[in-house]
This record gives sequence, C-alpha cells and structure tokens, in this order.
Amino acid sequence: MTSKPMKTLKQFAETYRLKIKTDSCGDQIIPGKPRKADKHEDKNHIYDHGDGTFGLYINFTSSASSAKWTYSRARLLESGFKSWQDGDFDGIVLFNPSDKKQARLAIKEAGARIKRLLSPEERDRLVQTLRLNRSGPQ
Repeated sequence: MTSKPMKTLKQFAETYRLKIKTDSCGDQIIPGKPRKADKHEDKNHIYDHGDGTFGLYINFTSSASSAKWTYSRARLLESGFKSWQDGDFDGIVLFNPSDKKQARLAIKEAGARIKRLLSPEERDRLVQTLRLNRSGPQ
C-alpha cells in the first residue's frame, strides 16, 4: 500500500489537499480540530517527525475524556501506527506518510480540512455570487 516515499510535509499536504500552518515555535504543521483553539499546536495536528516519519498529535483535554484518547490510540495502533507519547488525554503516534491507509486515517483522526477542488464553471459561479453579495442591495 505504499507509493513513492514522501519526504516533506509540503508534499504530503499537496498530495492530500491540506493546508500547512506555522505554530508558535516556527514549525510547520497541518492543523485539525478543535478549530477554535488559541494556538495551532493546541489542535490535533500532523507534523514531520524526521527520518521520513510523520507524527500525529491528538489532544482530547477539552472533552476531558481519557476514553476518547484510549479508543483513538487503539484504532491507530491497529492500523500500524507506532506509539511515541501516551498521556491521559493526549498523545503522539508516528506513521509512514507514504502508506495511503495510514495517511488517510491520520487526516481523519486529526480532523484536518481537505481543500475543495472546483471545476472552472463552479469557480466562476462562486466568484459571481461573491461579487453580487459584496455589491450589496441594489
């Protein structure tokens, strides 16, 4: 299930149509949920762990349920992820970004938003709607 190796977070983000953000330390991450967290690194996120391995940080402290992390971790380990840190409400698991199954599960667990692909016709229609809405009542 592995394809060509992904060397960078940017390649991963382009392949799966994800946004990259910079956290407060200057590291690049792919943020997920919860969307209203003050800092990007407080959200679930995917990051480059080094040596061709990516990390998935999952944080359930806002829901205060250790069971959510326990079940999430079990699902990930069952799919071939490796445990790196295991806290009560959060943790880090490592995965191979070239493995499509692991990559998609990491994206889903993080809650990362996938960018929409628009056809030229759909894009033109949305631009026209935006122009009408910005022009105000006539």
